[in-house]
Amino acid sequence: MFVLSNFFGSLATIVDFTLSAYMWIVIGRAIISWVNPDPYNPIVRFLNEVTEPVLSRIRRVVPLFAGGIDFSPMLLIVAIIFLQSFLVPTLRSIGFSVETVAFGSVIFSLSTWTPPCLMSLIASELLLASPAPTITLARPTEDSAASIEISSISSAVQRQR
Repeated sequence: MFVLSNFFGSLATIVDFTLSAYMWIVIGRAIISWVNPDPYNPIVRFLNEVTEPVLSRIRRVVPLFAGGIDFSPMLLIVAIIFLQSFLVPTLRSIGFSVETVAFGSVIFSLSTWTPPCLMSLIASELLLASPAPTITLARPTEDSAASIEISSISSAVQRQR
């Protein structure tokens, strides 16, 4: 499970870096648009090719305002900031929750039709992955499903954080 946790943490870092780099590319494009750049300059061509597909979609929705002011780069930057403040922490919290599930308390709710052999197989697999576990098996009742609760309290996990 720690591999999955590290994957989500790394994915969050890559998404954050990519969004930051793209935001700076959009800022560079906006600054260059204030002057009359050479359209054959490789840097200007790169900035136009990378940003124009997204900016043109925004321009279709938001028209130019009085005086020909183009707010599409500013709206794109606001969208990037929103994604950085929403998507990146969400990915990091998913990674943290995967780590918490792997090392903390795991609760599986199984439907009433789950065979007991499957419940014991899940419990034994989780026992191997969890240090010093305790298991509580709950039989299904008429209005609730069967559940397995496996919890472990380990000082090694406490020291990792």
